Amino acid sequence: MTVTDTIDVSFVSSIVGLGGIPFIAALVQILKAFIKDSRYYPVLAIFMGLGVNLGAYAGLTPDWSNIGWTQASFQGLAVGLASAGAYEIVRAK
Repeated sequence: MTVTDTIDVSFVSSIVGLGGIPFIAALVQILKAFIKDSRYYPVLAIFMGLGVNLGAYAGLTPDWSNIGWTQASFQGLAVGLASAGAYEIVRAK
């Protein structure tokens, strides 16, 4: 029995994607104490989104040659952009 037999990888990747938005926004807020230039916050959020989603995909998928890396990369990019956008919306108010 493998991990993919007991866990639906697509369901977990959607949860990681949606749950990653506030998680990454919180990490960016924590790192604001160390990085003073606000131009780097969206870039940092994008790379964190990629890292979290690719890490989750690597941890859940035993076959690393699968095409799912592309999906995880695009989802990570979308999560990073969404968390950067959420930060901008909160900051504007």
